[in-house]
Amino acid sequence: MSDINERLITVMSRLEHCQLVLAEAGERDTAQLVAMAMLQLRMRIHHIGDAELKALCDAMATELDQAAPDASEASGEGGR
Repeated sequence: MSDINERLITVMSRLEHCQLVLAEAGERDTAQLVAMAMLQLRMRIHHIGDAELKALCDAMATELDQAAPDASEASGEGGR
């Protein structure tokens, strides 16, 4: 692992702690901003590009859309 990645992982650890403290303090918006920064760092560390992240999000959204009718039928809300 390169020196920069090791340093970024250390930063990630600190950011995770900061995010937890912010969430506990009720600073939801700021905690979400820190989470976004953490995501960007994880993408850099693991060499994940914007296009790959978008493809993953699209695939997950498709799965959720396909699972949604199943969930409503199971709960008895199947369009009655």
